[in-house]
Amino acid sequence: MSIFHGVAGKRTTPPLGVCFHNDAGSKNATCGFYSSWLPNHEPAAGFAHYYVCSDGILQAEDEKYKAWHCGNSYGNANYISIEICQSMGDIEVFINNEKNAIQLARRILTDYSLTPNRDTVKLHQDFALTACPHRSMEIHGGREPAREYFINQLVTPTTPKKKGEKDMQCFYTVDGSPNVYWFNGDSVRLLTHPDQVSILNRIYHDINGCDIPTYAFTSSAPWHKRLIQATVCEKLSASDGKIG
Repeated sequence: MSIFHGVAGKRTTPPLGVCFHNDAGSKNATCGFYSSWLPNHEPAAGFAHYYVCSDGILQAEDEKYKAWHCGNSYGNANYISIEICQSMGDIEVFINNEKNAIQLARRILTDYSLTPNRDTVKLHQDFALTACPHRSMEIHGGREPAREYFINQLVTPTTPKKKGEKDMQCFYTVDGSPNVYWFNGDSVRLLTHPDQVSILNRIYHDINGCDIPTYAFTSSAPWHKRLIQATVCEKLSASDGKIG
């Protein structure tokens, strides 16, 4: 799909990598929103190749074309841009968008035979004086820690499960809210329909012989936030010592 139809020009060489952005959008900045807003948006004001939201991934420009995404001609010409959306909204939603953006970036780098490193993984701040990607830097501790997080996630292979090994999963709510969150052992996802809870629980029960445990957390004891933080912690080696 292409919304902008090559308005920024065609690439003359293969892309050198990916560039991560945060959209500064609210919880309503979904694919549904961007698919109707971008066609009426002035391209010169800036746009990205991909918009990663809670309801999917919107491709606004073909990869063979440039995008005006970072305020820098070199960056625009050589990097495929990925907007991690809803960065002003719920942290659980944003972190899951971030994880999906990393999966997208992994596919892009693989397609162009690029290795994840400081040359192939860029942030908007590498090209312009901007706060972007503000939420990713806030979560991961700054520009360079955020970049290292992205690179580490891109190069870390998925560990296959051993036979008979059970997933660590749970559902939870916060302060009695009707919103139900699902921790799948790797990340937290906001479920948008009761049937999603039912089908996940049914499959889990069929495989493991028990239901997914459910927790009711409160803001006064923010264990749900600690769970989110744990999903983005870096792995420590034996030489790293103890965690304080």
